[in-house]
Amino acid sequence: MNRATALALFILVGAASLAPAQLIVNPANGHSYTLTSNPSNVFTARAEAAAMGGHLAVINDAAENAWLVSQFGAYVPALWIGLSDEIVEGVFVWDNGEPVTYTNWLPNEPNNAGGNEDYVEFSTHSFSLGGWNDNSSNQFFRGIIEIPTNWLPGSGEDFILASGLNAAPSQADVGLFAAAGDSLALLLASPLGAYDGTTPILYCQLYESGILPFPPAGYPEVHLDFAPGAYFKVMVIHTGIGAVPPLDLLPPGGMSFSDVVPPGLGGLHLMIQGFSMAPSTNMGNPWFTATAARAVHFI
Repeated sequence: MNRATALALFILVGAASLAPAQLIVNPANGHSYTLTSNPSNVFTARAEAAAMGGHLAVINDAAENAWLVSQFGAYVPALWIGLSDEIVEGVFVWDNGEPVTYTNWLPNEPNNAGGNEDYVEFSTHSFSLGGWNDNSSNQFFRGIIEIPTNWLPGSGEDFILASGLNAAPSQADVGLFAAAGDSLALLLASPLGAYDGTTPILYCQLYESGILPFPPAGYPEVHLDFAPGAYFKVMVIHTGIGAVPPLDLLPPGGMSFSDVVPPGLGGLHLMIQGFSMAPSTNMGNPWFTATAARAVHFI
């Protein structure tokens, strides 16, 4: 199968360990975040971030820095971020190539102590919380992984996409890890009824690890309908489909469907987003309203 690249999703679930379940999404930029699975040197942290379809965190302003403190500040003593001067001493650059527009150095930093401090840690000590320090690559910290998304942000209106794995769909399940034989359930709904009677569309794309511009080359843009009794076939995303079937209108209570994950999808990632073909008040879009995106990582 000819594969394209994409997004993988993981979640932080406790201070002692990480387990796959759900991403932490920064509402300011729509990007998803988690930590690397274990403390490691910076190179291992970078590799794990890349395998998840992201990179070590890029911080563009004080608000983003504060948000990371609020989410990951309990993980002492420090966390790797994606800033270094490994190429030219004293010239710090982000791993993903973005320009450096903001820094939050601790006093007297960066100082390149010992002549080999080329990588930046995000302090989680109570006395220096959120401050930055240059350090050597062989220090062992977890890293903050940032997973960008090219998907549209949800409009925040009365139109939701919920997902569940071997359980009823929930809005909390932003990212799921699924294996062959698991049951994947989705619900597209308008809880307050504002979008009942509108035309719903589910947009799905399957990816490998990595990042590509939206939409990725090599995969069809797939719109699936919610006809009563219809089931979501995961395999249809990469085998392709013909003409888009007629769409039913969104009924009170929404449209739901489920299917068992087939074998052969390990290592791929499915991004799902719901649309209503009705004007959006919050987004100011006269053509459609979008839910927040959901994702399934196949293991």
